[in-house]
Amino acid sequence: MSREELLGPATLTVWPHSIEAKAVEPREMESLVVALEEAATALRSGEGTPWVITSAGTMLPPDLLRTLLASP
Repeated sequence: MSREELLGPATLTVWPHSIEAKAVEPREMESLVVALEEAATALRSGEGTPWVITSAGTMLPPDLLRTLLASP
């Protein structure tokens, strides 16, 4: 991933694990770095399953996010 992509905006969607959730709204994040931080928080807390789409259109599904966030 390029520096521009890391610093560019990204869209974060966190699909809740709760069966009461009726709809999910994607949120625009100021950068991919911020989106990754929020995705990590969602994964650690068990709040939901995050998906991220970068400004370049790259999709980061939950399994890839787990791998990226587990890397040193």
